[in-house]
Amino acid sequence: MAGSPHPSMLEPQPSLPEPFTAATWDMATLGKTVVQFRDRAQLTALTQMTSPPANALNAMQQLVDVISSLRSSAQEGSSPPSLTPATLHPYVSDEAYELLEALQQASASPPSHAAAIPSWTLLDALSPKLLWAVARSSYPTLQFVEGVPAKVCFPPTEWQSGILRLAVILQLETAGSRVELDLALGRSPQPDLEPHCRIQLEADHFAGVEYPPTLEEGLLLERSPEWLTQQLQETTDRLESVQPALHAWLTGVPVDLLLPNDVWQGGTLRLRLTFDFLPQPQGATQQAHLNPIDAELLEELEPTPSTRLEMGDRLLVQPTTPITVVEMPFPPAIATTMIRLAEPATLEKFIGYAMQLELIVSVNRLQAQGQQPGQQDVLLPLVQEAARLADLTTAIATTHFCLLQPELLLDELLPKLLWHLTRSSFTATEWLGGVPAIVYQPQTNWQSGTLRLVMGLNLQTHLERAQAEHWFIDLATGRFLTAEGWHLEAGAIAQLHPPTSTELVPIEQLQAQLQHNLAAAPELACLSQGVMVEWLTPAHDWQVGQLTLQAGLEFIPNLF
Repeated sequence: MAGSPHPSMLEPQPSLPEPFTAATWDMATLGKTVVQFRDRAQLTALTQMTSPPANALNAMQQLVDVISSLRSSAQEGSSPPSLTPATLHPYVSDEAYELLEALQQASASPPSHAAAIPSWTLLDALSPKLLWAVARSSYPTLQFVEGVPAKVCFPPTEWQSGILRLAVILQLETAGSRVELDLALGRSPQPDLEPHCRIQLEADHFAGVEYPPTLEEGLLLERSPEWLTQQLQETTDRLESVQPALHAWLTGVPVDLLLPNDVWQGGTLRLRLTFDFLPQPQGATQQAHLNPIDAELLEELEPTPSTRLEMGDRLLVQPTTPITVVEMPFPPAIATTMIRLAEPATLEKFIGYAMQLELIVSVNRLQAQGQQPGQQDVLLPLVQEAARLADLTTAIATTHFCLLQPELLLDELLPKLLWHLTRSSFTATEWLGGVPAIVYQPQTNWQSGTLRLVMGLNLQTHLERAQAEHWFIDLATGRFLTAEGWHLEAGAIAQLHPPTSTELVPIEQLQAQLQHNLAAAPELACLSQGVMVEWLTPAHDWQVGQLTLQAGLEFIPNLF
């Protein structure tokens, strides 16, 4: 019959998957998406430490040293008094040419022709690696990713208190849809902050990652309307200089995606950075704006429904199981204890460690920029960067670049030290958060639970034993522990990531591997040997003591 439907059209048809759009996805679904990278190097580069060639680093150091020497001579009247990068140019041309040649040699290295090997991962496993790669670029970047106290005004409305946050957004795009995931919140992103809103920040949350102002701590300062745009640009530049592999992620990485209940399809993953603002809830207390240590102390006394993120908790280290702690002798003391170095040579060491990191960042930046089209003077950008480093050398001991400073509050040192630990390796970050394991200890049965790396700050006075004061602080939680009570028994054996793995590893072997990884960071290796300090608490005047970084593994059995 004309117009009759084909018989096959009368049969039940299989339902087609619903298009994957922002309106239909949830975190559980998105996290189980399988991502296939066409070249596994795109994935492994996220957690690898990159360093430019040694000859380029040496050439940059030599250029910085000559500029510093010329400026020192200028102060004594034996050189031209005005030594800007432009006027320095003729005096440092030989050193600048050596740096240029080293950069060109590195860029001219033949590319690898090895065949690309694909790699697969779940989006759930990819997210922490991306977040780690961003947060490790600088301590201020981590602070903004966690969120800093601020006031924001959207004219003509009034000022509103809350948390200003650098949002790290992962865009997932296919031919038919695009969704975004806030990696820190694990949900759809907040609206971007309007670029021309008015912002007030505390003076210690500085306007740029390179040159923090020296202003009174706690003072609220209003930022210029261009501050957001400038801060994003500086953060992005820093990010690509520390972790060059992220350049591809900021422009877009082609991948193949398999979403639940869907078919394989080509797509793109892209990182996007932006600022958002989380207003302080009605009736919320000032606890939401305290640093992580203070907030956790108040949690014990007065629990609140505030989320960990809103309290500025550490995003990269989240122990999965409660741990046993001891009573703190003076709960508020951690915020009022002052540490100062007892030996000037120790500060010089840490200045050197900080400058070495900045040399790497600078050379990576110059190598990525290359020679700009139409650029006539190829040496001037090199001199400008070296002059910036020479300026930084004179002030680095009082900035965030240097882990230890002449004087530092203990609650300022703890998060900085934790950042240095987590930035040293992604593996260390995972172990600080805890790894599922089954552990056998002598004279016990096999137990399931969490095996975690404990990095303790050991602070002890050099007094007679009866009068000695001893603090042992777990950096991942900010809580006081006993220095001996958390160690595993000698001869313990662990099975990691059960039941997918059946390999058994001695605990001593695991500890040796982790300590070897941490020793690659010279500032951590130095602290592991111990440094002489003086410390002041509400309970006692300045006393000589020793500060030591102590590592070990703790096992936390499952309760159920």
